[in-house]
Amino acid sequence: MKVIRYTRIAFLLLLLCGNAKAQEYYFKISESDKEIVNTKVTRAVSIDRVEGDTIFAYANQKEFESLKALGYLPELLENPTQAVRNRGMATTVAQMGNWDLYPTYEVYRSMMKKFEQDYPGLCKLDSIGTTVQGRKLYVVKISDNVLANEAEPEFFYTSTMHGDETTGYVLMLRLIDYLLSNYGTDSRVADMVNNFAIYINPNANPDGTYYGGNHTVNNSRRYNGNSVDINRNFPDPRVGENPDGNSYQPETVAMMNYAASRSFVMSANFHGGIELANFPWDAWTTAGNAHADHSWFYTISRQYADFAQAASPSGYFTAQGNGVTQGGDWYVVSGSRQDYMTYHHNCREITLEISYTKNPASSSLPNYWDYNKEAMLSHIEWLYTGIQGIVTNSQHEPLSATITIANHDKDNSFVVTNPINGNYIRMIEPGIYNVTYSAAGYGSKTINNVVVQAGELLLKNVVLGGIANSYNVSGTIIDMFTDLPVANASVKIYSEENQFQTTSSASGQFLFGSVPAGIVKFEVNADDFFSAIYFENISSTSSPVVLKLIGKETISGNVFDVVPESPLVGVQVTVVGSNNSTTTNGDGYFLLDELSVGEVSLRFTKEGYFSEIVNITLPYPDPLLVYLAPSDPESFETIVPQGFTFTGGDWVRDNSTAFDGVYSMKSAPISHSQTTAMQLTLDIVSDSEISFAYRVSSENRYDHLRFYVDGNEKGKWSGAVGWTEVSFPVTAGSHTFKWEYS
Repeated sequence: MKVIRYTRIAFLLLLLCGNAKAQEYYFKISESDKEIVNTKVTRAVSIDRVEGDTIFAYANQKEFESLKALGYLPELLENPTQAVRNRGMATTVAQMGNWDLYPTYEVYRSMMKKFEQDYPGLCKLDSIGTTVQGRKLYVVKISDNVLANEAEPEFFYTSTMHGDETTGYVLMLRLIDYLLSNYGTDSRVADMVNNFAIYINPNANPDGTYYGGNHTVNNSRRYNGNSVDINRNFPDPRVGENPDGNSYQPETVAMMNYAASRSFVMSANFHGGIELANFPWDAWTTAGNAHADHSWFYTISRQYADFAQAASPSGYFTAQGNGVTQGGDWYVVSGSRQDYMTYHHNCREITLEISYTKNPASSSLPNYWDYNKEAMLSHIEWLYTGIQGIVTNSQHEPLSATITIANHDKDNSFVVTNPINGNYIRMIEPGIYNVTYSAAGYGSKTINNVVVQAGELLLKNVVLGGIANSYNVSGTIIDMFTDLPVANASVKIYSEENQFQTTSSASGQFLFGSVPAGIVKFEVNADDFFSAIYFENISSTSSPVVLKLIGKETISGNVFDVVPESPLVGVQVTVVGSNNSTTTNGDGYFLLDELSVGEVSLRFTKEGYFSEIVNITLPYPDPLLVYLAPSDPESFETIVPQGFTFTGGDWVRDNSTAFDGVYSMKSAPISHSQTTAMQLTLDIVSDSEISFAYRVSSENRYDHLRFYVDGNEKGKWSGAVGWTEVSFPVTAGSHTFKWEYS
């Protein structure tokens, strides 16, 4: 029997779609040299997983080009989220009752609010920020006195920072429901809720999860709304700030600010794509720099894997080292949340990969709950172990103290108290330790030969006394780029139990008297400058400090139509890599403020015009004048535009389906081992984008629609794919575009 197949292309805009969604590539390459993987490949793209010499990874357009510049020829793969289609969606909260559906975004919001409404004494809902596209980042706190800050350990579960890894999303919602609904009948749950503060964030990247719209998770993707991998965007203990070269994303900043406002002692973030527990460090291999608590991290990860394996069919949660790996031993990553929480917040975080299928069929979600329920609960119960207590001064007031293990701690592995109540927890492998307690302005205290038993809690309340020496602290506030003094800056410093405030003089100088020795925090604010925070160690040998501020800049200008030279209204002007944007008014005028001194890229987009990216250095003295040229979008609504050629049969206009309008192009019919193509050559006047929508209905993995620019493959799609819009960058000059179905 002869099998005839078709595909369709619709040109919503052929050149420059200002609102086009950025491409996300999924591919594999081969690399046998682990050192190259850990130093070059991991910095170029977002590695998904490594299997032997094969690396599976994601990339946006810039990352994809960076990888090719290293000499690799990536093999494009079908995005994993396209492999499964039977994902049911709940359109009401009631439909989530069996936990075998995914919630729409609206249902997710309603569920989170309903948890708080139904259990006001146990559950508090917080919105900790908004995403690039304006969706909410929700966290619930579950505790017996939920509105109080009690002296109890704070635990944090979060999921789906990769938006297409959705198994944990639903499991977190179900865990919230389980803890709340079983509090009155299950003594185990009651003990946890009574003794801990449990925080749960079901979805850390809803823009990625609902990339196809608030009503579906079928077209979810890994990256956020700015095409950035959030799990490569956190400050890194090895690389430092902005390890991926991107500005901190709204989702990243929200998590950083929330972590700074809490005192989390243990946490885990849920992922998919493989099945294992991954523990710190991601930034180093074990041989290169093992965490001080490497053995303890292995123990808790091993327990999670063991419980998951015991509750599941053979083969589940057995990847890498039978379900457990140190992050860098698998592959090195910079900017992970796990390392950020562990290093910068003295927390203990691991990464839990709980399903090979990233975005599985909704009917399978109850199975994953069964596999992971005991493991998730037991993981929280590690808070019943270790050295715990409260650190106070002689007046019984809680202290912000540091707890250090002699000849053990390194790389910020020490723990700190919750400054509100002075409570702490130091989970550690069984052994005998010398433990030192210290706080700014107080004498330290060391307790020797502290014996830690496996699975047991050891209570150690500590009182620190003896005010340490105090000193005068002086310094100068200057502009980071000009070195000129900043006058009238507000300078606050914080030390234990003390806060000091003053204002810088005309020469930028300030002076504080009688500041207790130790680490103090400087907080500096000044008009027309960004706020800054510094930490300094105050002692008898301290020199005057120099605190630098970054000035705020503005840029303004006008945008014109190149012919005729008339103002353009409604042009979107965006600072590349940020959410800072505006639109031009009726005079073509725009103004952007809150910009940092230095190089900045501005993108100018308007439907029907070629986009422009303008690179400038701030401060920029003169108004910026930008000219946009009208684009000539191709459409199939009336005719097949001039210039299109066909091979392997003629493609035809078809009105049975379209992405926008009435008509699309339908490929010529083909059978086995045949190929048909449509081609167009254009002269592009400036750097721009090509954008089109496609629909494919073919035999999955065998028949493909491929898109080429000048003979170089840019995209490949197969299977049942509904109308999807894509865009690719195009440089100025003559280019040949080809759509091939084979």
